[in-house]
Amino acid sequence: MSNEQPTRDESLSARIRRETASDHRNAEGGDVMTKLLGGALPIGAYLDLVVQMQALYAELESWSVRHSADPRFGGFFDPVLHRSACLEVDRRAVESRIDSAVDASVSIATKEFVGRLAEIGSTPLRLLAHHYTRYMGDLSGGIMIGRAVDRAYGFDGGPGVTWFQFPAIADVDAYKNAYRARLDGLGLDATETDLLISEIHLSYTLNGGVLRDLSNRHA
Repeated sequence: MSNEQPTRDESLSARIRRETASDHRNAEGGDVMTKLLGGALPIGAYLDLVVQMQALYAELESWSVRHSADPRFGGFFDPVLHRSACLEVDRRAVESRIDSAVDASVSIATKEFVGRLAEIGSTPLRLLAHHYTRYMGDLSGGIMIGRAVDRAYGFDGGPGVTWFQFPAIADVDAYKNAYRARLDGLGLDATETDLLISEIHLSYTLNGGVLRDLSNRHA
């Protein structure tokens, strides 16, 4: 967490971005993504990533549905963001291209992440922290990652990489700006703000652990 104190006029979304800037770098978790983007790993490694993401999004989206009418969380609930159905399609497409058995079981780090989501799922504000990190990341670098994976493994933009795509969102930048505006309009007090940001930090840490596990499996 940044040691800098927020300015009086700093918005919540701006503070989150400032205080989590280093988290983006720390969550890279080894070189598995670099290798995948360059097509330097067998397609089975990509299947492993898809399996981990399936477990994470299934838990996140299950709790999101439960809180869809919550006065605060409900404003962020949007089924067009959900990735579980896409990931199932993509998993089947990737599996169809693999001849031999591949170790693509849910990793220890992924189980830890899923466990954290289950632990805090009944607390909408903490859940929002993970909603923010996953989907805002998907709408930013995730889209570009998907294009690189597509080029590397030749899915022609179809099943295999659909979880990176958001065809129902016409203007991604406008969507992200509206998301940030909703964050700024939550009216959180200092304690709530610290709770949200603390959980965002943890979300990045847990994601880094998942990627490190993948890097170790496919070194």
